[in-house]
Amino acid sequence: MKILALILTLLITTALGTAAAMNKPVVTIQRYYADINRGDFQKAYSLWDSSNPGRPQSYAQFIQGFAQTAKTKVKTGTPIRNEGAMGSVYTSVPVTVDAVLKNGQHQHFRGKYVLRKVNDVPGVKADNYQWHIYSADLHRVTG
Repeated sequence: MKILALILTLLITTALGTAAAMNKPVVTIQRYYADINRGDFQKAYSLWDSSNPGRPQSYAQFIQGFAQTAKTKVKTGTPIRNEGAMGSVYTSVPVTVDAVLKNGQHQHFRGKYVLRKVNDVPGVKADNYQWHIYSADLHRVTG
């Protein structure tokens, strides 16, 4: 009986751990938009994966992209775990973003963010073990 209870405890703990690990990319996206709403663009920009040579824009372009934004609201979907590659794990997070511009106009976007983190690889900085935004694929929608 004790063995069965131990096995159930291990299964539940593993399932909860897996669920928590899958939610960390969602927390990263939520933190990203919270930083943008506070006007802390440096912190928001730091959530982008600096090791990505295809990083889409400079910090100045990033700030300019939010120059007319008054506030944002993000809704995240369930993360989709993608395959890992060369010591990294990639996860896609579907999102819907509602933005209010400084002139009161509303904009709506749908798409996904791809997040990346490094697995346990010797010699890697500790910050790389956290989820970072690797890429974004958002499209403006009407209605």
